[in-house]
Amino acid sequence: MTYAQLFAGIPLLNTPVCIIIALVSIVVYVRLKIYRYADFTMNDAMGYLMPIDCDHGTDLLHPGQDAHYIEILPAQRFRRFQGKRVGLSFQFIGRVANNAKYLRYLGVYELRRSFRSKYRQCRSTSRLLLMTAIYCQLLACALRVKLYIWLLRMALLPFLDTPNFSDLARSGNMMYLYEKSKRAALILASHYGSDVRARLAAVL
Repeated sequence: MTYAQLFAGIPLLNTPVCIIIALVSIVVYVRLKIYRYADFTMNDAMGYLMPIDCDHGTDLLHPGQDAHYIEILPAQRFRRFQGKRVGLSFQFIGRVANNAKYLRYLGVYELRRSFRSKYRQCRSTSRLLLMTAIYCQLLACALRVKLYIWLLRMALLPFLDTPNFSDLARSGNMMYLYEKSKRAALILASHYGSDVRARLAAVL
């Protein structure tokens, strides 16, 4: 008896049924996500955003750290140090990706809101926020994949060369995009008053 004959009597394993279930699941997931984050206002963003020390992140990801610690640390200690640094970078970029996601939601809301108002400057700033947040999120996700591969490689193949952060050339662009998104969000927040801007700045 073949596998096809064995499972032919189980409806859920028939290809058309699986496709329908998968499509329905995707539609439900997308609708729930859209419903959850519809009209994602400035106050909503403050509940999701996490404070990020951009200077610390820039230092953490800077390739110049490699040359410095290679000189002062023995090979084994440098490898352990680099493994810890990769892990910290993975977590840090995850926070950047998280904030970029919610700034993107805020950008969508503010862009829609700008079409109902007479302030054209808000429209251009909202568009800038949306685009930079999208690019920042995509780049952060790509960098996390790279770092995760590094973690696996260091754990499973310790005889290979220690990863070098000069290979993460795009990490500087990620921080630039995040800073640009942050500035755009703060400009938009200032239209709600100085207190709202201060509260947003505190969580960015």
